[in-house]
This record gives sequence, C-alpha cells and structure tokens, in this order.
Amino acid sequence: MEVDESRGEPPVMTQRQVVVCIDDDAPVLSAIRRLLRHEPYEVITTLDPSEVIHLVGSREVNLIIADQRMPVMLGTELLKTVRRKSPETICVILTGHADLSDIAGAMNDGAVDRLIRKPWDDLSFRKMIRDLLDRRPTAGLDDDEVEPSKDSGERVVLHLDCEGRRAAEILSQISDTLDGPQGPPARVVFVLDNLLKISGPLTVFLSGIVGRIINRGARAALVDGSGAAGTFFELVGGRLPLVVFRSEAELGPPKKVLVVEGKSDYLEYLRTLIESAGHECEGVASVGEAVNRLSARSFDLVLLDLVLPDAEGLEVARFILERQLATPVVAISGALDRPAEASPQPGIRRRLSMPYSAREILDAIRDS
Repeated sequence: MEVDESRGEPPVMTQRQVVVCIDDDAPVLSAIRRLLRHEPYEVITTLDPSEVIHLVGSREVNLIIADQRMPVMLGTELLKTVRRKSPETICVILTGHADLSDIAGAMNDGAVDRLIRKPWDDLSFRKMIRDLLDRRPTAGLDDDEVEPSKDSGERVVLHLDCEGRRAAEILSQISDTLDGPQGPPARVVFVLDNLLKISGPLTVFLSGIVGRIINRGARAALVDGSGAAGTFFELVGGRLPLVVFRSEAELGPPKKVLVVEGKSDYLEYLRTLIESAGHECEGVASVGEAVNRLSARSFDLVLLDLVLPDAEGLEVARFILERQLATPVVAISGALDRPAEASPQPGIRRRLSMPYSAREILDAIRDS
C-alpha cells in the first residue's frame, strides 16, 4: 500500500478527503497517483482487495476507484462489500472492457456510482473525481438529488384570442397563469389565436411575453398559426426558454425524456428546449448516471450523446436492449459523420448529426 504525501498539509489544520485506488497493474496505480498528486486528497493505492476492505472498516474512505478485472476478485464484487460496510463511500469502477453487462447488475444494486474507461482522458478523470467528492454525502446519484418536477400533471393550455384586444390585457392573463401559488406551471402552452389582429404593436406584445417568462424562470410553448411569432423569435435569436409551434398537433403528447449529454452547455440547452416544449426532462452527463436513472424509473425517450466522459454512449443503448426496456433511443453526436458511426447500431432508432436544430430535436421527441 502506498500513500501520496506530496501535499504534506498538517492533519490538525485540514482534514483531507481519502481516495483509495486498487488495480492489479502497478503502472496503472502509479499513473493515477501522478494524476491526483496536486489534488487536495489523501491518495492511497494498493494491489490487494483485502487492504481496501480493512481501510473501509478502520477509517473514513470518501471514494474508491477499483479496477473491474482483477485476479483475486472482480471490482464490482469488492465494491458490493464496500457498500455494505460503508454506504456513504463513493464507488467508481475502472474498466478497459467495452461491454457494460458485467457491471450493469452492480449499478442496479447501487454498488457502483460511476465508470471510468481505460484509457482515460486526464482532465475528464480529475474533473469526475472532483465533482463526485464535491457532491458528498450522496455521491451525486441518490434520488433526493434529482431535481423534482414542479408538476407531474398534463400541460396547462391557455387559449388567448387576440382579435381586437389590447396587448396589456392579454399579458395580464399570461402573468396570472405564471404567478400561481406553486409558481409557474411546469408545462404551459399559450395558444395565440388571431395574433395578427391584436390591437397595438405586435413586437411589443411578443417582447412582453418573453420578459414575463424569463423573469419568472418559466418554460413555455407558444402556438401561433400565422407564423409571425416564430419569425419574430428567429430574428431576436439567442436561447430563449420558449418554443413556437404552428399548431397544437405539432406539440404531440407530453413525454418523459432522459438526456444523456457529456457537455454541460449542450445539456442545459436541451433541457431548456425540451421543458419549454411541455415535456418532462431529466439530464445526466455519464453512462453511470444514465443507467441509474433508467433502473429507477421509466422514460418515453432517451436522447443520447455517443461520446461521454466515462464510457461510450452506446453502452446506454446496450443496457436498454439487455434489460428489454421499451425505451426508444435517439443518438445525437458530432461523430456521426464518421464511417464507423454511420453503420447500423443496436438500439438506436434515429440519429441526429450536430449541429442539430431545435426543430429536429422536438420532431424526434414527438415522433418517438
């Protein structure tokens, strides 16, 4: 067993978090130790699974990184033992194998929180460990950290006949809908009938709608058969928390969507877009989180980035197939133009190449 003492902080002044790494390959352990040497952790490396069990029983261990394929025991078996002894310890599997099937069971049992794929990217590796330790004590994957839906019911649909009416009067109705006792509805649709016949400047009215939605932190969809609202918002540009449809039929029924996207800015954009269209959305950034979500509840659709920080996105599609889940998968990736990605892939119903449009995403959800 080796301890990295390169930081050298006196324990009386600061109590560092403890990270334990186990692998049967000593060079791998050396690489991890070098990778984490400037991080504010006490890093312990070992070749012996029994040493890990002893450490967990004798002191607080915040996070364990365990290789899956070890001669004495599988990493998943070790982490199941760790979980029984120390439920709060974060458990990460290190694997060079492409198949998720031998790890999926441990994920379902809650013994594995994340995957790290060999060979790893150093920056992504360090960031994952930081994020997991920063989100203690729940390892970032417990149900109580999932952002709750404001409303599990159907969409709130408000029909607003604009013909001959003043903009202020209609904006007041919109404000009343957004200012309910529980805050803005989670899924709200404003149907603007006869929009072109409103009394007063159209641009002022549409700007007023945007201002009210943004100020209340709401998401909303607008339905306008004239096309004027869609044209206005295209000219305004930017990522607004609303989408525009030409008819209610274009909306489709509300669905539960899981977005698996490794880039935080894309993930936030997709969540805003999907929620604005009146759907329920959960977003995760890794294969491990996706498997945990899919094991905990059902979804109507998975939007799947094929390049994720901990593993290939296709592992999520394989997991869905192996578990015989009736969940369609739409792949979203900039890698789709490569010949290897253009071939048929198991479990993928549809593919969208980046840069994809908002309309492509919404049509894929509606048609799934």
